[in-house]
Amino acid sequence: MSTRSQLRFIQRSETANEQSETDRIAQVYRHSDGYPDSVLCDLVQLKELLDEDSK
Repeated sequence: MSTRSQLRFIQRSETANEQSETDRIAQVYRHSDGYPDSVLCDLVQLKELLDEDSK
């Protein structure tokens, strides 16, 4: 049996008037090994790649 997970990346507005509005930037579905221990390691790698790309 697989442990599925969904990760949703959103950008929240900074202004108080628009606190309820969110904009979805990306959503990732993971079919197996969706436990935090595994997912967090992959998120760290993703952040490192995105940081390299933004330089």
